[in-house]
Amino acid sequence: MDWRAWRRRWVTEPLYRRARAAAPGLSATEREAIDAGDVWWDAQLFSGKPDWREFSTIPAARFTPNEQAFLDGPVARLCSMLDE
Repeated sequence: MDWRAWRRRWVTEPLYRRARAAAPGLSATEREAIDAGDVWWDAQLFSGKPDWREFSTIPAARFTPNEQAFLDGPVARLCSMLDE
């Protein structure tokens, strides 16, 4: 057995197993983000070389009727009670 194989079997693999067991598991939010599997346009933006033409073709977001009712009702009432 060569040195690398010995090191992998008797040092690296046992250390890796211990580290993996000690690491915390993924939260539901982290799992959902990983399962989404797409970084969409954000990857281009953070790469520093976004394709602005592609970005301009993305339609504007729209609120659902329930979301708009929430903003127009409880959120508007709360904002009216706040003092700058």
